[in-house]
Amino acid sequence: MYTRFTVNYINKQSGMSQGILGAAFKLKKDGRVPPPLKDSFELSLSWFQTAFLTPDIFDQTSCREGICWFKDTQTDLINKVRELIPTIERCGLKVSEQKSRDPGKVIYEDDHQVVAIPIKAMEEV
Repeated sequence: MYTRFTVNYINKQSGMSQGILGAAFKLKKDGRVPPPLKDSFELSLSWFQTAFLTPDIFDQTSCREGICWFKDTQTDLINKVRELIPTIERCGLKVSEQKSRDPGKVIYEDDHQVVAIPIKAMEEV
């Protein structure tokens, strides 16, 4: 089983709902995090940058439709993501959690996650 957290806007590259970590880093970059929450939010994002690698597969044009799913065995990582949700929602975004046994065609996998091209995207090709 896999878990994915998304926000309520579309990622232009994948055509799917934006993943929570991409949204979180964009909120930080755009300066949209309220000052009282900024330090703890940035500390959490620093933890992700240190402990969790962004797959370089997204550098390949043919793989930009891929979306990330956490492996359910990564409970500590998933719980750390859940800690971001209140701040992200305070910034005006709605967060959803999805679960799937079949995230699509897996194009990357590591200990923490898979990157998969969703079945919908494969049907449109």
